[in-house]
Order: sequence, then C-alpha cells, then structure tokens
Amino acid sequence: MSEVTSSQQPVTDVWPYVDLINPNSIGVLAFRDVEYVYQDRSQQYDHVLIATEQADVFLVVIVDRSAKRVLGHRLLDLIAEYGLAHKHRWQRSCLPARSASHGFDPLGQRQKGGDCRTNLGTVSLPTGC
Repeated sequence: MSEVTSSQQPVTDVWPYVDLINPNSIGVLAFRDVEYVYQDRSQQYDHVLIATEQADVFLVVIVDRSAKRVLGHRLLDLIAEYGLAHKHRWQRSCLPARSASHGFDPLGQRQKGGDCRTNLGTVSLPTGC
C-alpha cells in the first residue's frame, strides 16, 4: 500500500456513500474529513480513510479505481487492531462534525469485543470496540 493522499485525484466522490452510513451503527459519533488515501500495489483500489471523533479510528471506504465506484467500508480502529497506545483517545471531539448525534457517551460502558454497550443500546462492530 502506498500513501497517495496529496498525489492522486479521486476517481469518484465517496461522500454520497458515506452520508448513507449512520455513524452510531458502527460505534462512532460522526465522520470528519478525508485524512489519508492509500492505494494498493496494483493501483486498482483506493482505501479512503475518513477521520472520526476518536483518535486513531477511521471509516475506511474502498474504491475500485477502474470501475470508479465504492465497493464498501469498514471501521479501522488502530488501537484495537495494532495495540497502538494513544494518550487521549477521544481528542477529536472538539472538531466540527460532518454529521452529529447527541446522547452518546463514548467513554461509558465500553468493552473489548464485538459489541459496544452504550446508552443508545448495543452496537455491533466488525473490529470490536
């Protein structure tokens, strides 16, 4: 994978796809802006990393460059997947959000695994909390 954030023009607009995703359904409050774009070795797929209010947690949107369409998405939690230590995990909460939800306590009732228990109910995540 190569980081191509500043060197590539997007082949499609990912925001209509992202706007259809409820941030709460994947365990985050909101989506921010595109932070990084990575391209696979074959240069066929872009992995567009969209920041969330949680430091080191991204919505990854996979784009097929030749078909010029979004294939899907996943939540990438670098802390959970790679054991990265981040001192202030919820640091991004002061940034303006693309979409906002209220009443979610991101620090309350979190547990490692497939489900996050929040005051909004249980949210299943593909990579755990």
